[in-house]
Amino acid sequence: MEAKIFMSLSQLIKTLLGVFLLGIVFGTAIGGLLFLKLKKPFR
Repeated sequence: MEAKIFMSLSQLIKTLLGVFLLGIVFGTAIGGLLFLKLKKPFR
């Protein structure tokens, strides 16, 4: 029983880490695109 709980917990942590990393990547990409779009008119 303990092993099952540990397995599901590690799976949950892995999933959360994956989502967190994806969020960072997408956030950076979208932020960069928005930044470039906002920056261009001022040139």
